[in-house]
Amino acid sequence: MLLALALTGMLAWTFNHQQAWSSSPPGIEWDRTYGGTHNDYAFSVVQTPDGGYAIAGYTNSFGPDSPDFWLVKTDEYGDPEWSKIYGGPSGEKAYCVVQTADGGYAIAGRTRSFGSGKCDIWLVKTDEFGNHLWNQTYGGPEDDIAREIIETSDGGYAMAGETSSFGHGSRDFWLVKTDSEGNMQWNQPYGGTDEDEAYSVVQTEEGGYAVVGRTLSFGPQDFWLVKTDADGNMQWNRAYGGGGPQIAFSVVQTPDGGYAIGGENGPNNDLRDVWLVKTDASGDMQWNKTYGVGTIDISKSMIQTADGGYALAGWSETPAGSDYADFYVIKTDVDGNMQWNNTYGGAERDEAYSLIPTSDGGYAVVGYTGSFGAGGHDFWLIKLAPEEIPATVDIDPDTLNLKSNGQWITTYLELPEESSVSEIDVSSILLNGSISVDLDAPTAIGDHDTDSIPDLMVKFERAAVIALLGTHDYGEDTGKSVDVALVITGEVAGTPFEGNDTIRILLKS
Repeated sequence: MLLALALTGMLAWTFNHQQAWSSSPPGIEWDRTYGGTHNDYAFSVVQTPDGGYAIAGYTNSFGPDSPDFWLVKTDEYGDPEWSKIYGGPSGEKAYCVVQTADGGYAIAGRTRSFGSGKCDIWLVKTDEFGNHLWNQTYGGPEDDIAREIIETSDGGYAMAGETSSFGHGSRDFWLVKTDSEGNMQWNQPYGGTDEDEAYSVVQTEEGGYAVVGRTLSFGPQDFWLVKTDADGNMQWNRAYGGGGPQIAFSVVQTPDGGYAIGGENGPNNDLRDVWLVKTDASGDMQWNKTYGVGTIDISKSMIQTADGGYALAGWSETPAGSDYADFYVIKTDVDGNMQWNNTYGGAERDEAYSLIPTSDGGYAVVGYTGSFGAGGHDFWLIKLAPEEIPATVDIDPDTLNLKSNGQWITTYLELPEESSVSEIDVSSILLNGSISVDLDAPTAIGDHDTDSIPDLMVKFERAAVIALLGTHDYGEDTGKSVDVALVITGEVAGTPFEGNDTIRILLKS
């Protein structure tokens, strides 16, 4: 199982630091805690087809032995529907969960109760109600841990983590591939003579795998990206970093075939920032950005968003080593430029480990909280509201006579360059939240303001708009005209947008 590695592309880079700016972050729609009087830690969340959530971690509050795997299922508002505990006498910790094609769940982490070593990877498969179907262990005589699990295109599973039982050094990346029943098909360690730990894996578009984590074998402590074929054979690898500790916790394959990698970067353990690295399909770095608001800022989870940008979640703490930390969420555009960021938390330590997009265009963030709940640390699930894309709105005519006739009020809608007006759901567009677009009227995509950004022309019934404006309270002494702001809302690719334009109303004498 030992591999001879040819390390390529070990690179040191100047870090491009991005300050917080741009549009307002989404607010919390609701949040829920789950736990008992002892410490309960959540590390992974998925949204279920019914709009609810499944959260995995481990509990010290419940079960005959602790810690144990703990799976909590909620409804769409975070209210618990059921929970299940899985474990043995010596302690189990779950770090990741996926919902499987059959509607059940696959949960992975580590066990000290079962297997052949001090600590083995443990995979538990359940039905849709969390009832145990089967479980499997993977490992050798030392410590072996799974940090992430994915369901593969053939219905099996791939788990990435670390092994101290196999490989070259004290710890190596370990990628384990199973069939749909959890039977191991192959496994591969990757690493050098020092410590190398994997935290995230994706199946690539051609059927291979990309695994990321940290390497001490091929750098002072750098991001490490390993690309394999469908059988786990290494095709190439890249290290990114320089000067201080860098740890990669998440990877996605981007539409251009490259990779985005999120984690932490710092000159030392007392000063760290969130770090986002974008590569091409060969792993060569195209750009990198760092983000931070505290002394220590860490990203444990990253996704690519519907608009092509990225969202990252972790925590921020000041000062380093303090008992105080907050969930930290960042949203960027496709080039990594920050659009918004925010912290969420209370007076104690709150750490986020998993971020997912929700079906309504918002986000769900899960981790653990010391600020809220029943005691110690509890699972904490935050539901963030959908983002709103800012739209540029031009309503024509700019001046409207309430006594005028005509069929339509024309509106031109323009979105930021990363969003396409061709994806606007025309039927979702409303003027002042009440007047719908006239779907029988012509629509067209053009460049009304000649700024080289496409805009969408839609039309509202003039009579309906005038009737609405006629009920408006213009106050006293308005004279013959008054300026009124009209708001246009709608959805583009499932994400809300909003814009407004001010027009002049000529009042009836």
